[in-house]
Amino acid sequence: MFSSQVVAERQDGQVVLYISKKYPSPPIPCELQGHITLDDWAIRVPALTSMAARYHKPVFERIWLCFAIVTTLILPLALYRPVLMSIYKTGEAQTTKNAIARIISLLIFLASLLVFWAPVLIWKMIGNRRVCALLASYSKLDAARSSANRFIPKWKLSIPGVFSTHTVLTITIPPAAPITSFHPDAYLPAYISKAEEAQEAYFYPYPAASREAGLPRMSVIGGYGAQDKV
Repeated sequence: MFSSQVVAERQDGQVVLYISKKYPSPPIPCELQGHITLDDWAIRVPALTSMAARYHKPVFERIWLCFAIVTTLILPLALYRPVLMSIYKTGEAQTTKNAIARIISLLIFLASLLVFWAPVLIWKMIGNRRVCALLASYSKLDAARSSANRFIPKWKLSIPGVFSTHTVLTITIPPAAPITSFHPDAYLPAYISKAEEAQEAYFYPYPAASREAGLPRMSVIGGYGAQDKV
């Protein structure tokens, strides 16, 4: 479960958004700006949120889950002795009677699973299939509108479980562009660095401490810069 303060998390190659009908839709992550239009974002995120909300009824699911657990565990144990006593009235051997009672208890346990757990699982599976179909339509539309070399985000949605309240929306983000030598934050090669140092030493041959004294560079001696210094 996630608190209501958590809106987005950035992971390796994707951004994870926690959406819910109780809160407004989050804005487009900065990594996806330019790859997803504002109109698509304003339509898709609420549509996915509504679709997930149809297959998430937290109060009903929790009550049903507690009832299913109690019934599945207690019902076979409660019926074991009455079944065993009814079998003892027959003329079978004791070992056979015990085996028959265990088999009947196992069948009651499996029937409880089928009656109480199968509807919830089928309901969730239908919701996941409809979400996948909606996301597939988005991917098909994005592929038809984009060029061959353009990045196409991939969407993935996880319907909340019984004890969670947020729908998890995962969208892939484009890989970060590598920093080239022309980038201001790039580390320059050693030979470029040395060349700049040599050029600095040629035009300013004085020691580093003398620079604070305001001595002119050799390139400006005899020019207007030197006269201004004087």
